[in-house]
Amino acid sequence: VDMSDRSHVPKRLAPDLFLGDLEAVSADCSLLEALGVRRILIAIPDPTAESDDPFQSALDAAVAAASRLGAEVCLVRHAGKALESGAAPALLRESCDWIDAGFSSGCVLVSGPVCVAASPAVWLAVTYTAATATASAKQPVAKAFSLCRALFPGCRMSSAQATEAAELAKAWRSDGRQGEGRGGDAAASWLVPPVASRSDSTTASPSGAAAAD
Repeated sequence: VDMSDRSHVPKRLAPDLFLGDLEAVSADCSLLEALGVRRILIAIPDPTAESDDPFQSALDAAVAAASRLGAEVCLVRHAGKALESGAAPALLRESCDWIDAGFSSGCVLVSGPVCVAASPAVWLAVTYTAATATASAKQPVAKAFSLCRALFPGCRMSSAQATEAAELAKAWRSDGRQGEGRGGDAAASWLVPPVASRSDSTTASPSGAAAAD
């Protein structure tokens, strides 16, 4: 049995923080409303120029559902690019800040394919969970990932992602009150409004330059 079959049901990863597949947004808006979800961070694997984006239809459905719900949405489509280019700390900090700022209005859902190799959604959820662990917590990234695996046994994260998550969690926790005044910026370089990203999803890079010559 494919353990991702139930990933359309949002699962509570931490107080006020949920994790789920793209269908966790589109399958049941009434459930998200009942859970108090007011902010949704959607993270999907990087688009490729060689083929159609296999997640586009599910993404469109999720964005439409979030609009009906009245939830604030940001999209991450270049997590792989960030990891390869050395920009992972910027992406992870912006994501953690944005998630953290969302709790002032309700719960936050991190959504995206969770049972794919090096899942961006799992990476962001694990990083935030590790960053907000108690100061005495040992191996917070490993523990956060174990929580994700308990909810979604098929979820995966790469060793490179885990390393970056640990570094950012340590830095973010040392900043005092993390992300104050910054998390609400939906136009940050790695987090974009979903409608804007859909208009040019395969060539636009977070810096605004073309991803391919």
